[in-house]
Amino acid sequence: MKTLLLMRHAKSGYPPDVADDFDRPLSRRGRRDLPRLAECLAAVEPPVERICASPAVRARETAETMAAALGLAGPALVFDDRLYLADAATLRQVAAERLEGVSCGMVVAHNPGLEDWLARLCGAAARLPTAAVAAVELPMADWADLGEGNGRLLWLLVPRLLHAAED
Repeated sequence: MKTLLLMRHAKSGYPPDVADDFDRPLSRRGRRDLPRLAECLAAVEPPVERICASPAVRARETAETMAAALGLAGPALVFDDRLYLADAATLRQVAAERLEGVSCGMVVAHNPGLEDWLARLCGAAARLPTAAVAAVELPMADWADLGEGNGRLLWLLVPRLLHAAED
């Protein structure tokens, strides 16, 4: 059995001095959301063992913050150029390659690919706003066997719900 966490990068900004979409950084809200999410994810079983992320600045900042909060370093955090604005098929391929050897892996990437892939994995037509995390249980022994339609959505964590629960 494997557990896959799909995370959309945290809220990004649109600074006037940044022209390229790839280079957009996290906004103040995006940076504020991540510690709360990391605290929740630190309690997840099985624990996240590897994070594979898009190298776009907003996804990189998200993944690096989450990795630090979860105590992951070195080869436990990988960036793959193919994840930038990837479609569902590419997300699956990268996860199958990059998550090998772990029980619980996380992919930090972008919509609409993540939402499409989540639907293909387990039939969940869930919206993934920025910084949302969906956990999918997959009945397989090896990431190379990652397919479609056999996953089960375990939970969905959305920052706005965390804020509401705190209030």
